[in-house]
Amino acid sequence: MIKQAFGESAIRKTKCYEWFSRFQAGRTATDDDPKPGRPSTSTDDAHVERVKSLVRANRRMTIRELADEVNISFGSRKAILTDILGMSRVASIFVPRVLTDEQR
Repeated sequence: MIKQAFGESAIRKTKCYEWFSRFQAGRTATDDDPKPGRPSTSTDDAHVERVKSLVRANRRMTIRELADEVNISFGSRKAILTDILGMSRVASIFVPRVLTDEQR
C-alpha cells in the first residue's frame, strides 16, 4: 500500500525493518551511524589559511604549484578553493565568487 501511495520514493521494506529494530533498541533518530575512518586533515583551518594567503600573494599560481606548496592533494586543494573559500577560476587567476541573493 505504501508503494502504491508514494511510488518510487517510498522507503524500502528492509530499511523499514532496520529502523524498527533501531527504535526498539532505544534509538530516537533515523540518522546513519558515523562511518569509521580517518577524518580529513587537509581541509583544516591551518591549510585553508595557507592556501588563502598563497592565492592572495600570487593569483597566477597554478593549481599544481599550489597543491605542492601546501603539500596537500589536488582534490583537497580544489575543495578548499571552491567549497570553503568560494573562489573560481577566471582567466587563469583565482577570484572570489560573487553570489546573488538567490544563491546565498
